[in-house]
Parts: sequence; structure tokens; C-alpha cells
Amino acid sequence: FAFTEEKIEGVSVPVGANSVTIVGRVDAIRFHPEFGLEVVDYKLSQGSQQKSDLVQLAVYAQLLRLWRNGITFSGALEYYLPEFMEVVISSPELADIYSGLVEPVLDEMFGSLRISSPKPPNVENGQTGKQRSTDDLAARVVAALSEFNLGTESLGVVQGPQVRRVKLRPAPGVKFASLANRAEDLRVALALDAAPLIEPGKGYVAIDLPREDRRTLALSDYLKQVKSVQSNVLAKFPVGVGVEGEIVSADFSDSNTCHILVAGTSGSGKSEWLKTLVAGLALQNTPQTVRFSLVDPKILTFGGVGDSPYFWKPVATTIETAVAILRDAANEMEERYQTLAKEGYVNLMERVRAGHTNLPFVILIFDEFADLILTGRDEKKEFEQIVARIAGKGRAAGIHLVLATQRPDRTVVTGLIKSNLPMKVCLRVTNATNSQIVLGENGGEALLGKGDLLCDAGKTIVRAQSYYIPQADFLQALKAQN
Repeated sequence: FAFTEEKIEGVSVPVGANSVTIVGRVDAIRFHPEFGLEVVDYKLSQGSQQKSDLVQLAVYAQLLRLWRNGITFSGALEYYLPEFMEVVISSPELADIYSGLVEPVLDEMFGSLRISSPKPPNVENGQTGKQRSTDDLAARVVAALSEFNLGTESLGVVQGPQVRRVKLRPAPGVKFASLANRAEDLRVALALDAAPLIEPGKGYVAIDLPREDRRTLALSDYLKQVKSVQSNVLAKFPVGVGVEGEIVSADFSDSNTCHILVAGTSGSGKSEWLKTLVAGLALQNTPQTVRFSLVDPKILTFGGVGDSPYFWKPVATTIETAVAILRDAANEMEERYQTLAKEGYVNLMERVRAGHTNLPFVILIFDEFADLILTGRDEKKEFEQIVARIAGKGRAAGIHLVLATQRPDRTVVTGLIKSNLPMKVCLRVTNATNSQIVLGENGGEALLGKGDLLCDAGKTIVRAQSYYIPQADFLQALKAQN
């Protein structure tokens, strides 16, 4: 340790043509064996404020660099509850955080004289905006941002199933980070129930505002739309409908979407999404081409399904039966590799297209797998090992994993599990930390629930509204033999 409880004062930070004096007190400065000088910030608990914690650390590193004539500092956040966790950030990463998140705010506050702008129109007399036109909505957003000296131009409004997406082109010199940092201010200015999701687009910034009249999307509509290409949808399943109105689907035979991590808190629509995945596949296939193995520790999501010709194994509800299913799936995978090698096929899809349909695709779906892996250390270790084994080799053999949880913390979604499940479906989660664990970025905490989701299928993260199937239709789908 070099210093503890060190007060930094009298540091002049340049902001455009001006400067501002910032005073702070760092918890500690110490020597790191790899990164050299390191500023440390102690936190009692970990939660949804990690982004703010990183910003605070970036400010300290910048102050120390100016305080000590250009010496660079790395950083460390130390969290102590509920268990110890350390987050180490390199000096370049801290510099990026400072330039991307801190400098725009300082520039807004002190960089230039603020010019008053017109008030957002039609906010008096108790109007809530339900009857306003989309053009008026865009004008209100532009006016609200102009109050913070952020110039934007409206490129139009898109009506999605769950949101109205306002597309804006930032004025020269206005950074995306400056707009993203105003989500809470827009919530106040536009009288929203929650802060809007603000994301960069191709040539624009998208601001998603919730619709008061959200649409329910029937799975039957999806099936009608894909019916004309029935021969090409063997392993394809529905994800939802995008904000632009496009169908979002995925294919288990694709390496980017062959295994899925699903996360969402209570009320997010996670269980309904799993049902549409199962029903969507069942209604497009026969039991000869696709089978399911459902693991439901809470006996709620798939309760009442009974037996089905589509089931590879009976519905499991205990850790013992769940691990047994994984072992059987791993053995089945190895046997299929022998069959494929003997017959000269690269993967199961190639074999099916050649006319051999005696080996169905097997989809292993675990709803709330946290209840399984937190049962005991030995069970968790074996679960992770078999999951990694199937995830690594299962796609070619036609054996696929879908792991769902409403507790996407680091004790559940470990690095081993996350890295082996390429497709991520994040419905509404509790906080930004959970969203970071699932998607690698914030946004899941700002979703609306009831099927509103973000999907990472290997390219860009897409927002969509999931389909819905009534329970009676879901049960009927598992009985049908097409």
C-alpha cells in the first residue's frame, strides 16, 4: 500500500475551453505486481451499481494521473457482501470509461453556455401522450434532449409490438454515451413508467418508448407465416417479432444458436417463451424428427403435460433424474458420432436431408437449472462438466441444450456455462449486473416484462416480443403427431 484514505484536491480538469476543479478521497493506492500503481475502491455489497462504481474508479484514475504528472493507474473494485469479489480494470480500460461516460457529462455541465430550448409541447392539462401522433412523440423526445444541450434530428418512429422506437440522428459533436446517460431524465420528461432503452443503430440512435396498447402475438400466426417453407424449418424455432415487425427465429443446426441460455425474473415471460419454443418445434415436426427432454424442478412450467410421443425421456423434477438425463444424452451423442462417421456424414442435419430420419433431434430443456446446480458441490461439478461436453460436441449429433434461470448471477451462470451456450435470450432481469452476466451489456433490466426480450444470436443483439400459446393449445401440440 502506498496510501490509504488519500484526499485529492486542487486538481484542475480540462473541459473544452474551460476547466473544473474536482476533489475526491480515494480508499487506497497500492502496487499491483502486474499493473503497477492501482487505485482501490472498497464496496460493502455488489448489485446493480457496478457501472457507477466503474465510473467512480475512472474519475479517481484520471484525477491521480493529473495529480502526479501523467503517471497511469489501473483500478480495482473490492466487493465484500454477500461474498468477496474483486474486479480489476486496466489503465486503458479506465481511460475508455472516462472518455466515454465522464467527459460527455462534464462537457454538458461546464463545456459551453447552455441555450434555453422550447418546452416539450402538450404536457399540460394532464395529457399523458396516449393520443399523440408519432411525429409529436418524436418532437417531444427531441425537445426533451435539447434541454440538456443535446441536439438531435428525428428520423421517424417505428411501431413495434411492445414499444415505439424513435430514431434520432445526433447533431455533430453529440456522443451516443451522452444520450444514453439521459434515460432517467427522459423517463421524467415523458412521464414514463420506466426509463427507456437507448441503443445505437446503423446511422441512428434508437430510443424505445413503451406502448400503452401492447400486442399479444399468437404462435399460430408464426406457424402460418413459416408454413410455406415447411421443408426448411426442421430445427428452426420462433424467438419473437422484432421492433421493425420482422420475424426473429433461430435454428438449432446453426453453430451460433445450437445451445441457448435463457434468463428472466418472475413475470418476464421466460416460461411462456420456453413453451413457444417447444410447441413451435412440435407443430412443425413429428416425433420421428424431434424429441424433447424437459427438466422442471418447480413442477410449474411443464406441469400437466403427462406423457407425450415427443418426449425422449419423461419430465424430470429432481437433480438425480436431471443428471441421469444428461449422462444418457452424452452417451447418445457418442453413439451418434460413431453412426455419422460410419455412414460418412458431417452432422445430423446432413444425414436427415439425405433421407435418413431414424435419429431425431433431441432438445434438452432445463427450466430453473439453478435449483439443480445449487443442490450440492458434487452435483454442480458433474452438471457443468456434462453441459460443457454436450455443448462442445452436441450440435453435429443433433443434441441441444436450453438452460433457463431466473437467477442469472455468477454462482449460477458460471463462466463455463456461459461460454458454452452461444445463444442468449434475456427477458427482464432484476438489475444491470444480471444483464451484463447474460448479454455482456446493460439493457435487460430496462425491459418491460411479459415477453419483451433481447436476443444475442451471434451477430447483434435484437429486441423482440415473444409469441404466446394458451396452455390448452400447448398441451395439444405435444399430443399431436403431424
